[in-house]
Amino acid sequence: MQENLFESMLAGLQITDKQKAVLRASMELFSKKGFDQTSTKDIAKAAGVAEGTVYKNYKTKQAILDAIIDPFIENNIPLMVQDFKNKMTKFAEELTVKEYFKAIAVDRFTMINNNTLLLRLLFRTILARNEAKDVITDRILVFIFGDFEKVVKQYQNRRLIEKRPLADILHIILGSYISYAMPVIYGLKEKIDVEHAADNLSYFLDRAVRVKK
Repeated sequence: MQENLFESMLAGLQITDKQKAVLRASMELFSKKGFDQTSTKDIAKAAGVAEGTVYKNYKTKQAILDAIIDPFIENNIPLMVQDFKNKMTKFAEELTVKEYFKAIAVDRFTMINNNTLLLRLLFRTILARNEAKDVITDRILVFIFGDFEKVVKQYQNRRLIEKRPLADILHIILGSYISYAMPVIYGLKEKIDVEHAADNLSYFLDRAVRVKK
């Protein structure tokens, strides 16, 4: 699932083309300029509509932000999680440990590069909204952590990953992926160099957790 996640979300909403233009412009402006620094005039200009059209459909800027974030959390995140879980299982059945780490890195880093603006806005919103933070934790981290646990156990049973405490291994693995992702999501870097990052990460993780011969 490497498509533009925001456009995928818009396609599933029963709203007019003008409303989609408003949400599309707002997402980009909120992500690039910041929510407080973006005016409805800015949004209308970027969307190619009258400012009155913005107010007609969305009474406040907060209503616009909610119209972007809430459907994504409710409808698209479960699809993303399931897609990723399917890939995790498939990769583990077919690949060596090092190949697995690289395949996951390429898949997730490509997704981040293709959806940077949306993920930045989502991240900022999560920090500001405790409810959204809980939803993300419940719908993403719990499921992904559980599936990573299954994968690690599978490789351990095949004597390809060391029999260390599971929590320690999961922290090493997930922490490594996050260390590459967060500078982009936080806005410190524009993009991830996918091949370079995936090669480095898979090399490091393979040496860190595989059974020593």
